[in-house]
Amino acid sequence: MGKGQTPLRLVVISPMNDVVGGTSVSGRVLAAEFKQMSGLQIREIDSRPFSPGLLGNAFSGVSVALKLSRGLIWGDAVLFQASVGAMRSFGPVVTILGGLFRVPRILRVYGGSLDLLVEQSAFTRSVFGWLFKHNLVLLQSQGLVSFAKSQFPGSRVVWLPTHRAPMSRVANDIFHHEATSSVCRFAFFGRVTASKGIDVLLEAALRAREDWTIDLYGSLDPDEPISERIADVGDRIRYLGTIRHEDVAHRLKAYSALVLPTRFAGEGYPGVIIESFMAGVPVIASDWRFIPEIVIHDENGLLVNPLSVEQWVETLDAFSRCPSMSRRLAQGAANSAPGFYARRWAEEIVETVQNLIQAR
Repeated sequence: MGKGQTPLRLVVISPMNDVVGGTSVSGRVLAAEFKQMSGLQIREIDSRPFSPGLLGNAFSGVSVALKLSRGLIWGDAVLFQASVGAMRSFGPVVTILGGLFRVPRILRVYGGSLDLLVEQSAFTRSVFGWLFKHNLVLLQSQGLVSFAKSQFPGSRVVWLPTHRAPMSRVANDIFHHEATSSVCRFAFFGRVTASKGIDVLLEAALRAREDWTIDLYGSLDPDEPISERIADVGDRIRYLGTIRHEDVAHRLKAYSALVLPTRFAGEGYPGVIIESFMAGVPVIASDWRFIPEIVIHDENGLLVNPLSVEQWVETLDAFSRCPSMSRRLAQGAANSAPGFYARRWAEEIVETVQNLIQAR
């Protein structure tokens, strides 16, 4: 920004949870990049509910609307980041208030469930049809961008993948995770539930023919008796509790590969896959939903049928027997990382905002 130029002022609305989760992590990472950019000022608005339930959401909505009104007087544009459900509820408010103040709006929809919910609900379809008509919308996967363009002709839709800040010295440390013992170590990060494929991993561990182990990190579902099943497997699979988001990529570097056998219906670009790329660690993941857009089979990882226990056994056994495969895929993972650097995408958003302002 040259001397005397007015900085760009951007109002950013997103959930600022302390709990690790896709939406909270993505919002924090992007805000951190914005704060480091010259010529840009941001005003953050926390969209978390004050308390669980309908009443908490209602009070939160009123509070966010009031803060947004003040922010729109100050700001040049607004970026609203939310899940599909939150976008359906509060996106119209952002659109209407932004229109009244003649401020450009960018709506970033988290996750991979937009197509499912639009196809299941006529109400959701009508709301998003209106939102796509009046705003620029950022979607997480190329598949969702194609879906939106086909369902809502003339809409302004842009791809914005999950992104993370790069780790330091990844290139020099790519291979340091390689096991010094004969045991191949895998790691899983995420919700420890059947929808994330934990049941498949447990069954695969019982059938494995090679000597490998899996460490599980993440929250347990109290309604699923996973803990008892983990104990039945023995030492091959260990549950090690939850971990801070800031520590995930560094912890990954102690392992040979990330495993993610998810079959979660609304899966988009799991953040842990991006973190694995940042750590230079290959990914063994489900051939499911939009994951094949980022995990390229035999290049930066391996894709496996999420429902085939035998295919998981064969893949994990083969990986553990082949150190050269581990090294080659680790290099591919590290090579994939720059495409998901947060600074690159923060700059893309700022450029988009500037273009919207100039087009008014």
